[in-house]
Amino acid sequence: MKARWVAMAGLVCAAAALAADSVERSAARRWTRADLQALDAALISQMGQAQTAFAQVLSGDTHGMLLIHREVTADPELHEKLNDFFVVLEGEGAVKVGGTVSGARTVKPNEQLAQRLDGGTLYEVRQGDVLFVPANVWHQVMVGEGKKLSAILIKAE
Repeated sequence: MKARWVAMAGLVCAAAALAADSVERSAARRWTRADLQALDAALISQMGQAQTAFAQVLSGDTHGMLLIHREVTADPELHEKLNDFFVVLEGEGAVKVGGTVSGARTVKPNEQLAQRLDGGTLYEVRQGDVLFVPANVWHQVMVGEGKKLSAILIKAE
């Protein structure tokens, strides 16, 4: 139990340290590999049965950045206005891009999730890879059984 509270405190501290909302618009911000590894470790400790976790590390009107850790395949998603740049830090997986969906539903303004994505192009990704997914295109992050994928997800108009 103590380890869980220490991990939770680490996640809060890492997120607070990485948060850029309070930084002046003209200020630059750097995240070291050690910063990202610490945040990823905290995410892993918080995953639970969902086998996925993320932390918002930068947020703005037209951009954002998340650190994601997945050990399962995600639901297909579409962002009407935001382009996605996946920067894979560790692990491996694939991102299916394009195709047609079934069971689409709006989950918040300009964002949809679906139950299934058929067709499209499958891009295998691993550590060091960068994948660009344009706005208004369905995509799905896929992680094989027993695998993991940690990535920075940069969102920009």
